[in-house]
Amino acid sequence: MIIFRGIVSYQLAIKTYLNSLRIIYTDLSIDILNMSKEVEHNTVTVRWSISGRARMKTASDERIRVFDGVSTFHPDSDGLIKLHVLDKRQLDKFKEVVLS
Repeated sequence: MIIFRGIVSYQLAIKTYLNSLRIIYTDLSIDILNMSKEVEHNTVTVRWSISGRARMKTASDERIRVFDGVSTFHPDSDGLIKLHVLDKRQLDKFKEVVLS
């Protein structure tokens, strides 16, 4: 679990993560799979997925790797996000899906 505090560290971490992915993958796509508001905890939870084509071809077909994650946003009384908790995970650690 990664916890970001402050807009500068948040922006730096997100940019660094995306730039790292751009080194390994092309055609990056970020998809929102589900969003929910939890009134009792005053949070918004977003399940997301990142996919892309590997830059380096293997002996077999070109592959796509999918990374899934869950972001939990904690807004303050003004509705601005004061805390973003990112739980990044890869559902199957070395899952590769062959495109046809």
